[in-house]
Amino acid sequence: MSLVGVDTGGTFTDLVLFQDGRLHLAKVSTTRPSAAPGVLRGLEKLGPRAPFELALGTTVGTNAFLERRGARTALITTAGFADLLELGRGTRPDLYALVPRKAEPLTRHTLEVHERVAANGEVLEPLRLPEEFPLEGIESVAVCLLFSFLRPEHELAVAEALPGLPVSLSHQVCGEMREYERASTTVLNAYLQPVLGRYLEELDRELARRGCRKFFVVHSAGAVMSAAEASQRAVAAVLSGPAAGVHGAFEVARQAGFPAIVTLDMGGTSTDVSLCPGEVAYTAEGELEQLPVRQLMIDVHTVGAGGGSLAWLDDGGVLRVGPESAGSDPGPAAYGRGERATVTDALLVLERMPSVLAGGEITVDPARSRQALERLGLGEAREAARHVLAVAEAHMERALRVISLERGFDPARFTLVPFGGAGPLFACSLAEKLGMPRVLVPLYPGVLSALGALVAPWMREFAVSRQQLWGPETFDACQPLFAELEERARVAMGSRLRFQRFADLRYRGQGFELTVPFTPDLRTAFERRHKRRYGYARPDYTLELVTLRLRARRPRPRPRFSAAPVQERPLQGMRFERARLQPGDCFAGPARIEQLDCTTYLADGWKARVDAHQNLILEPPLQ
Repeated sequence: MSLVGVDTGGTFTDLVLFQDGRLHLAKVSTTRPSAAPGVLRGLEKLGPRAPFELALGTTVGTNAFLERRGARTALITTAGFADLLELGRGTRPDLYALVPRKAEPLTRHTLEVHERVAANGEVLEPLRLPEEFPLEGIESVAVCLLFSFLRPEHELAVAEALPGLPVSLSHQVCGEMREYERASTTVLNAYLQPVLGRYLEELDRELARRGCRKFFVVHSAGAVMSAAEASQRAVAAVLSGPAAGVHGAFEVARQAGFPAIVTLDMGGTSTDVSLCPGEVAYTAEGELEQLPVRQLMIDVHTVGAGGGSLAWLDDGGVLRVGPESAGSDPGPAAYGRGERATVTDALLVLERMPSVLAGGEITVDPARSRQALERLGLGEAREAARHVLAVAEAHMERALRVISLERGFDPARFTLVPFGGAGPLFACSLAEKLGMPRVLVPLYPGVLSALGALVAPWMREFAVSRQQLWGPETFDACQPLFAELEERARVAMGSRLRFQRFADLRYRGQGFELTVPFTPDLRTAFERRHKRRYGYARPDYTLELVTLRLRARRPRPRPRFSAAPVQERPLQGMRFERARLQPGDCFAGPARIEQLDCTTYLADGWKARVDAHQNLILEPPLQ
């Protein structure tokens, strides 16, 4: 069966097809308001042979959240907890702001039901349902009752009383402790579920007509779930595209012999960075615009600096870049419709990019870029362009430091893997500033997120919260709980599963925990990670178990790529076509390497070589 991977970004929709042992690429403009026509147009360009399997990385849910285009949602909660979303954790997002601005809840339509479950699962007050819930105008409902992850019967009874509406139950969406985070995640799922569901239903219909037999959606952990499951678990897909890219980058780098990497995914709207210390790094503590999201996801840090990020002067005359983006419409000034300068315009003026992009999909106009940059009032166009790129690079450098140095990792021990439409254009400069020893540019960096979707495994995490002190007998006492989680996994995902066990632990009295592999030597693993994260460990302190986690995986068919023989061949020149480079080719910068999906800029003094897997290995001076 032919395999198709798709990534819908803010500017472009990228597609890869693996058929008859070869990869085929397509890059088309993302369509709005629905991304489906763009995906279908890309499929027409690729022409996959039926039947085929398709895995989709999508920003539909993310964009619906960012633009506040989700469903009108109501929250039903335990009596006395109606202010749960407004109160949150009571923290100040900006410590020194005189008038702090907290995130606006996705709903203020909150209803209460009389019931109460204790922290040990005991029912203190039976559920009393009203004769009717006032839900006029409501399109989706989130139900989050106190400690429902221990006793879900009350939430299930509420769902039965709400016929005709999509309902998200907190014990199913996020079945673990912390009431505010669980409520926030459940409301977000209810808010996005109708929007993502309609999009996937429309796309599923059209794909079936074209011979698609299996339709998957990438979720935030970089793995896939069925489109039907994604329609119900919309919150799991909020970082769909970035997660697929990290997974694809790690697979490419591991195959090349560099498993310790930092990824740099620069698209049209934002830049996403992630650190993989020999394995993909996950977290269950995500956040979207200050709203907590408790879902397993690849640990990605995002900044608003992309190729389409707008350059502008603030009220003090200081140059800013982003977070507002020109998107795909009108796009950068060079695309012919926009008037304002973007990062892409600065790259064009400095001749780091060609004048034809995406295999002829877009022809750019550098003259419009020069005019837009001069309107900033920062001098002539090239001087303004250098300033714009310096600000954009500063945003990305700060993001890379957050995920490395601020977490106890030395960037000098990692390889930088840039991808996305613009990542390889900034890689040399950023690696040099952080003292990184090399840059690995994959064979198809511009569509790596689509390739990551194509090779992603089928994986889900199942969790159960059981708060108790850790003792000699606790390890054995947890085995029945893991057995229950494994049975839940088999019901949801079928057979042939591989399991990984984890536990959330903390020192007694701490407010937050760390996730470590569940082994007999669990304390050693916890204290090693605690020391790396916080700078100390206390072997004399009592440990507390909070949550058990089970990750279930099932492999998917995946393409197999073989290494080519390497024969060293020095080259010279300022411009290279990536398609003509062979394993063993080597050359020095400054140079521009062009290909259909992306352009790579090799800085002055840097050296490049093509490895056996056709990756570009870039090394700084004095290596």
